[in-house]
Amino acid sequence: MTGSSKIPILVSRNEKMKFIYGGSDSILDRFGSIYLIGVSDTYDKCISVGEVSQNDIFKLSNIFVQIDGYGEGVPHTLVDAICSDMEIYISKFCWIKYGFYKISERPVINMNEFYYINKNDNGYGKIKSCVEQRTIINKYLSVICK
Repeated sequence: MTGSSKIPILVSRNEKMKFIYGGSDSILDRFGSIYLIGVSDTYDKCISVGEVSQNDIFKLSNIFVQIDGYGEGVPHTLVDAICSDMEIYISKFCWIKYGFYKISERPVINMNEFYYINKNDNGYGKIKSCVEQRTIINKYLSVICK
């Protein structure tokens, strides 16, 4: 279940925020502030929430932000946000890096370094169907059962 706040959330860790904080400027300009889940350090215009249980990650807002950071693959929190029908702001770099451009046309809203994808957009459904658990399991089984 997602929250109703119009302040977006970003899920990260203290160590990672040092590298990605600068990538949040246009999000901060648009919304004024952002919830930092998993981050206890303080940052300008950010509300540091600290660690929360996995069941509570999305309880503050229905808007999720994905900023590029170090790491490999699509972050689980992004997949969880998509499967929870959250509004998503994703950096253009991540849109390409995670291969979403191969699944869906570019989102309608283009804001500086970010794309906005809304659960009511046709492309959102295409992305969601690719990252849902049953799709991943079926693809995995089709490979190992050959």
